[in-house]
Amino acid sequence: SATVWLRTDGDRLQLAVAVLDDTLVQAAAPDRLAEHDCLQVVLASDGGEPLLDAIVGMIGDKVAVTGNAASGRFGISRTKDAEGRGVTFYRLSLPKSVVSGRPFRLSLQVSDNDSDHLKQTLSTGDVNKPVHGERMIAP
Repeated sequence: SATVWLRTDGDRLQLAVAVLDDTLVQAAAPDRLAEHDCLQVVLASDGGEPLLDAIVGMIGDKVAVTGNAASGRFGISRTKDAEGRGVTFYRLSLPKSVVSGRPFRLSLQVSDNDSDHLKQTLSTGDVNKPVHGERMIAP
């Protein structure tokens, strides 16, 4: 399961995604991020033109990002929930000017890989067709 938060903070748009995931499976190279535990984020104009299309995951102890990050800052951390289950937190902070004052679309896809195979994906919107993303407006 995953929980998503989106808010504005001064001149930045903040996105956080908490993913219940027993094991964080890391990629060996940036071009392999999508095959491992990762988050794909697509922010698009209301008409579907991508403003940001990035995949974020871990390589070793470093956060790795591929795609068009649109001056976004990404972070990943691990913790345990109250029941002792592993949780991965993905964070994105980007200038509000990327979307401010006009409608935009948000699509997310979380990929969960357990060692050698893709276990599941969770998504909202459609990362392949951004025009179908959730419609939002940031003040």
